[in-house]
Amino acid sequence: METAFRNTNKYFYYAFCILGVFFCIELLNTFYVKNGLPASKISTLIRIIFEAIFISCFFIRRFIDRTTLKLFLIFAIVLVCSTVGNIIIDTSAINLTTWGNHFSSKSSGLLSNMSFLYVNQCLFIFLYFYFYKLLFKKLSPMNKKSLFHLYEFIILFYGFTAIIGFLFDIEICRTYAGIPGYYRWGYNGLLPYTNASSGFWLIALFYSLFVFFKEKRKFLLAISLMATILAGSKALWLLTGSIVFIFFMKFYSNRNKIAILILSIIFFTLFSASVPYLLPILRDKIDIVNDIAFAVEHKDDIIKVLSSGRLNFNDSGGGRIFEALSYLDYLSYFNYLFGGLGGIVIMELSFIDIPFAFGILGTILFIKGYFLLFQNIESSFKNYFILFYFVTALLIGWLFNTPSLAPYLTIFILKTESNLKTEGLCKIQNS
Repeated sequence: METAFRNTNKYFYYAFCILGVFFCIELLNTFYVKNGLPASKISTLIRIIFEAIFISCFFIRRFIDRTTLKLFLIFAIVLVCSTVGNIIIDTSAINLTTWGNHFSSKSSGLLSNMSFLYVNQCLFIFLYFYFYKLLFKKLSPMNKKSLFHLYEFIILFYGFTAIIGFLFDIEICRTYAGIPGYYRWGYNGLLPYTNASSGFWLIALFYSLFVFFKEKRKFLLAISLMATILAGSKALWLLTGSIVFIFFMKFYSNRNKIAILILSIIFFTLFSASVPYLLPILRDKIDIVNDIAFAVEHKDDIIKVLSSGRLNFNDSGGGRIFEALSYLDYLSYFNYLFGGLGGIVIMELSFIDIPFAFGILGTILFIKGYFLLFQNIESSFKNYFILFYFVTALLIGWLFNTPSLAPYLTIFILKTESNLKTEGLCKIQNS
């Protein structure tokens, strides 16, 4: 009994430290990125070290199960696809563009490095999830509860730093801090990247809704809602409103549903009536409001506004969709199948950039890998999370290739997993 208790603690320390290390790395990146510096290479080094550990553990017999094997095979095949595509792509006829830097045929080595980094970032979630899940299975209910509390502390930490940043206008807490000569309204606290904050708060919002409906805890949801609003993302605003409305209508009784519907109608009526008075003030203060108002006034495409101009099918308007399509002329049939443009920012929209990186075969396997991850989510939340996660990937970039989201996505899935006895955890919590 004593030995079993000691071993359980050992695995808990591993799981706790892994989550804590990635949290600390992101804080380090925040101070680099929001001071206009490149992200610290320490984060890449730590990630590669953990990947080596995860892969090593995979070959230990007790760490293998059927689903893990599927994920590992997907990881390996997609990696091979991208590598083959990268080798056979002809860079002599095309200028490849990323963040304003132009590369020609002389930069194939740099392209290979960028491609490896991009692929590594995209596939990290598969290694992380199944290694972490195997650790998680060895934990006692009390240990699992402590691990969830650590993630909740992280949500509250980022939420409070966003709120404090908004109240006192702290530069490092601004969403778009660190970009010289560029100002947009938004406060994501001490999260380092703009698009990563959208992914982080989407996952945190679903986690908070889960504990609200299953465990009747309200505070975490309140902080998450405030943080999603303060983040300053148009797509996140739309998704948050839709998610909250759907879940409250789904989980509440018919009487409460009617009350929510009536309150929603009253809110939108009052909001619509106040728009003529508030709009001139908000347009000067919050540029997102100005963007949406401009789109409505000029009957512009709302999808273009939500995607910050990336999904603009009007060529004269400078939309990047035509730039992406122009790359197709330079791809061979093998590149269509295997990709090869990983790491090249083409559209900054995940569902557009992933096929260029992995090709048709690799993209199908990549999406299959995510469905294998999401099959673990508790049934009443699974379909909604899949829908909103992929819609987010359609509207923002860097969702699939942000490795810092892997620990938080993993904790959310483990929390909501259908075979996890949440009722038992609630009893422990209330005791």
